[in-house]
Amino acid sequence: MPRAPRLGRLWAVVVGALALAVAVNLGTPLVAAAAFRGYLRTLLPSRGLDVRLVARPPLALWWGRVDLVTVAADDVQIGTLQLARFDATLSGVRFDPEALLVHHRVVVDSVRSGVAHATVSQAELAHALVLQPNVRVDSIVLRPGQVLLRGAVRVLGAELPAAGVGHLVLAGDEAIDLVLDHVTVAGGPVPVPVGGAALTLKSVIVVPPLPFGFRLTAVRTDDGVLVLDAGTGAS
Repeated sequence: MPRAPRLGRLWAVVVGALALAVAVNLGTPLVAAAAFRGYLRTLLPSRGLDVRLVARPPLALWWGRVDLVTVAADDVQIGTLQLARFDATLSGVRFDPEALLVHHRVVVDSVRSGVAHATVSQAELAHALVLQPNVRVDSIVLRPGQVLLRGAVRVLGAELPAAGVGHLVLAGDEAIDLVLDHVTVAGGPVPVPVGGAALTLKSVIVVPPLPFGFRLTAVRTDDGVLVLDAGTGAS
């Protein structure tokens, strides 16, 4: 008879330990996702930020491994650049587990691979062009593979009405140039050099450093938006 209380206490300890283990396993992804969200919020100030983690098994988070991280954010401010949308997918993320689980702080050690896409509105692009010397932009229209501009250029202290059709190209992995393939000034066409462009506006957009080591890989235009593609550089 004396054994029954001891068995009952042992059973309670075992059940309590299992319940704690289950709670920790279920709670760890929530803690990790909240920590990653806080980490990214400082790098990607935005109106809405959604971060999701996939770790198989969930216990992998205890030794600092995440199989998949997805990020989606609206109205993101990066430096002086406003992104209408930012989406990213990363695989094979390694981080410091102690910093995450004890201090709720993210310290990323490595990322196997990642891709990201961001959109910039034509209004934001027009705002960036305001900073270009000797060019005034009154309107800009983005179409698939094409940029249409109307405004004026300053020549010898005078402003002359101008219009142009061009496209955007990467200049390195942080800047974007606007190449004007056809320009008219005061109603007359500007001759295009053989094999060249009428005018190149340098660094109309400079993209500040992105999280996780993302760098620009391509730029393209669609109806009303500029689309930026980025990658981590890993294969």
